[in-house]
Amino acid sequence: MNGKIVVVLTIFIYFNAHASLHHFSFDGQVTAVNENENSTLGIVGIGDIFSGSFSYADVSDTEPLVGLGEYHQNTTIKMVLGNNTVEHNGFTYIRIWDDLPAYDSFTFGLDDATANNWMIYSLGFTLTDNSQSVYINDSLPSSFDVSDFDSLEFDFIGYRQSTGDQFEIRMEIQDISPIPE
Repeated sequence: MNGKIVVVLTIFIYFNAHASLHHFSFDGQVTAVNENENSTLGIVGIGDIFSGSFSYADVSDTEPLVGLGEYHQNTTIKMVLGNNTVEHNGFTYIRIWDDLPAYDSFTFGLDDATANNWMIYSLGFTLTDNSQSVYINDSLPSSFDVSDFDSLEFDFIGYRQSTGDQFEIRMEIQDISPIPE
C-alpha cells in the first residue's frame, strides 16, 4: 500500500511542478535616464527600446492578508537594454495587490542582487490598475493584457561592479506576451 502512495504522490508532484510554470516576454521604452555615470551603460536615451523575459511558477501565497499575494521563489528575469544584458536566476519577489490600498497591481522584481558584472539595487516592474478591475483575487495571473493597466513601470538601478559606476534607468513596458513551451 505504501508503494502505491509514493507512486501517486510522485506523479502528482511531477505534473504539478511541470504544469504550473509561466514564461513571458516583454518590451518597452526608456522614459528617464536619471543617472548613467561615465556612460557605464553606453549611450542610453529616452525612447530607447528594451526587452526581456521572465518566468514564475504557481507557488503558495505566503501572505495571510486577503487582497495581498506574496509569492517568493527562485525564478528568472532577463533584460536587454542596448548592448547590456542582465540575467538573474535566483530569489525573486512577486506581489499581487487586489483592491489594496486603492488599486490592483502586479510587482515582479529583485532587490540587492548580483548578476553578471552588476550590483542591482532594483530590477523589475510594477503594473498598476487604478480602476481596481483587473484582479478578482490575489492569485498569480497566467496572462497579462497591458491595456488593463494605467502604469507599467520598469526600473533598473545599481552599479557596475568592476568600475563602481552607478546607473538609474526608468522604463515603461509596452507589451507582455506569453512564451509557448
